[in-house]
Amino acid sequence: QNNSVVATDADGTLWIGDVGIDTFESMLRDQVIRDQAREALALEAREFGLSEQGSANEIANHLYAAFENGRYPEKRCYEMMAWAFAGFSFEEAKDYARGVLKGRKLHERLHAEMGPILDWVQKESIRLRVVSASPLPVVQAGVEFWNIAPSQVIAATPKLIGGEIAVGMATPIPYGPGKVGALQKENPNGHLIGAFGDNVFDIEMLQRSEVPIAVRPKNRLLERHSEVPNLVELALE
Repeated sequence: QNNSVVATDADGTLWIGDVGIDTFESMLRDQVIRDQAREALALEAREFGLSEQGSANEIANHLYAAFENGRYPEKRCYEMMAWAFAGFSFEEAKDYARGVLKGRKLHERLHAEMGPILDWVQKESIRLRVVSASPLPVVQAGVEFWNIAPSQVIAATPKLIGGEIAVGMATPIPYGPGKVGALQKENPNGHLIGAFGDNVFDIEMLQRSEVPIAVRPKNRLLERHSEVPNLVELALE
């Protein structure tokens, strides 16, 4: 049982909405993106044919608008949202996220049906991992609402230099098949007895699980449910 693992996605699975997007939209609104990120943001903008003029916050706005319009790939955007904290300390980024998530009432958006499951996992001393493509400091702030420890989170991890977030990723982003890779890297002998997800990016993780569970699943996941044998749907009545 020591090698038993239960893995869950975060956004859309533990709660309604996306904490990475909540936080990034607040960063844009508050104009808190720092000059340390500007050069890398300009390079991203240039690569995707966007304006690289203006402040770090203005360029980040162009990139986010392109993401919403389908011109900036999801995976690249999620990585950018992680290193857009460049110049923040890790704890400073987490504190900022805490304020955003409190303001956006994450406590009211928790999926109540996950509560008994998380309690059972803890009671049985099964290893729990939250696997998310949102930024690590943001997901760690989010799971505090579930009393989940920071060490139980695998998420988009930006580089850290001298305790300060820097441009670039420290590890591959756990996105799509990368979720399985991240779990295997952390615990090569782990036995995935249960996995929870809500969207198409969770399919590979669900496929590897003994009991794959879709939590309030999105249509993109339901359209491909045949690729996940024995998929169980967990939804409120």
